[in-house]
Amino acid sequence: MRAAFAVGALALAGAIAVAATDPLPVEDSSIVHASIALDVGEIEAYLGESPPNYAAAKELYSNGKNSPKGSGLRTLQGMAQKDLSAEPLATGFVTLYGATDFLDTYMVAALDGTGDFEGMSDDVRVVAAKKNMQAILVLYANHEAVEALEQAELGVALNAVKASGSNNIYYDEYYAFWYGLTGENAPAEVTRKRDADFGTDVLGEAFASFAAGREAALAADVAGIEAAQEEISAGFLKTFLQATLKYSYKVQAGTGDDGDWAEGYTYWRVVSGIVAAENLEAAQAIDALLWPAPSRDDLRPRMYCEIKSHIEAALPIKGVTYADLGELTQDHGKGIVISADACGPLPVEDSSIVHASIALDVGE
Repeated sequence: MRAAFAVGALALAGAIAVAATDPLPVEDSSIVHASIALDVGEIEAYLGESPPNYAAAKELYSNGKNSPKGSGLRTLQGMAQKDLSAEPLATGFVTLYGATDFLDTYMVAALDGTGDFEGMSDDVRVVAAKKNMQAILVLYANHEAVEALEQAELGVALNAVKASGSNNIYYDEYYAFWYGLTGENAPAEVTRKRDADFGTDVLGEAFASFAAGREAALAADVAGIEAAQEEISAGFLKTFLQATLKYSYKVQAGTGDDGDWAEGYTYWRVVSGIVAAENLEAAQAIDALLWPAPSRDDLRPRMYCEIKSHIEAALPIKGVTYADLGELTQDHGKGIVISADACGPLPVEDSSIVHASIALDVGE
């Protein structure tokens, strides 16, 4: 029997028909995995207190609470510390950041106010810690897809018994870590929000790909699982590049705050390694444009334009083109318009007008 958790729809446990673009039910065997979203929600609540309760957030991050694993608990820190460097999706991150525990290092620094976060505002630290949990879930979800592939290569179908004696539920874990229990406090929620901002349907595409991949896993179909995983990873890329563009634009336009700056950079880190694996130079340039800086006032005045240019140059990746990212028209339900001249010619500084005036001589 499946425990069905669907947003905005009544889902009944048992055999149900799921439309290609509807949420899949979370399998009973994977509810404990999906429950890590409860840890995410509680950590966000601690960080939302005034002042932020960093100590309680770190304790829950390190020790867990809601996601049983064996005789203990699954923890977000344990997921962040896992060495995934041998997995294709993770290799670019290790190249870019020079460590396998880059997600944990970033999280702990944000919570402790150390390293890159020393002297940073609470807005920066809180948002960075909140959004970094989505990066942890994306990479760990992909790890479960890798495990599902390895079982399929051995001829072990989804729900069949593995050599260890336990059932193969890796593909359902893949979905559970991405979707959570209800589509909230999980990467699926970020995708839903960016779809609303950019007029895309990455969420619907993801549901369809997860459904196709599950059917493949039930048949131990390696090629089918690989195809679904590639489509889902392309969806990760779309969602988090959209976020990178949105928040860097808000900072450049002067409508964003410290939180927007941290959100743009932290969401970039969800897919920076995917870009780095294809175009390391572009990934390094974007990273440098977004971080580090003592304050957002020290960021380059045309950071969005430069980031946009690097993204355009790096794509296509995993079949994703710049056009696939859609057009930013909304900001959490409020209209937002990128001005036509946002990335136009640089203004001539007052101090340089006398130099630019040589063009008048040329003209005469």
